Amino acid sequence: MESNAVKKVPVAELRLDRKNPRLIERDEDASDVTIIARLYSRADLDELLQSISANGYLDIEPLVAMPEDGKMIVLEGNRRLAALLLLRDPDLVAKNHLLEELGVRIPKVDEAKIPTLDEVSVYCVNRREDARSFIGFKHINGPAKWDAYAKARFAA
Repeated sequence: MESNAVKKVPVAELRLDRKNPRLIERDEDASDVTIIARLYSRADLDELLQSISANGYLDIEPLVAMPEDGKMIVLEGNRRLAALLLLRDPDLVAKNHLLEELGVRIPKVDEAKIPTLDEVSVYCVNRREDARSFIGFKHINGPAKWDAYAKARFAA
């Protein structure tokens, strides 16, 4: 995929970032469901689930991703991707005890909004470092600030 360009990418081709600074645990082998559970418990996914289910996915700001093993690893936008994965497959909760124990509730998506969950805009980069400045601005000084621990992990 061409780098430094915004492309429409099917959600099925996107993968959550196991190195996301929001995640306290470093686990390269964690499943997407494990990552979703960690984001749900620490990153306010409930509000995002409600918003997307009510309005559809508003494809205003592209995710930032890099290619890896035939998939695109989302470097920026993991909360949005986690919400999309849950809304696209509400049975994930019933299939996974981690999500069930957290009490994850998946709101019903209006039929007319379902197509907005299939494909999203992605700004493609070749390497993690290519996205570092943007991610740092957004989450350290910008509009979507991380907690102190996530900021420290990113800086380190």
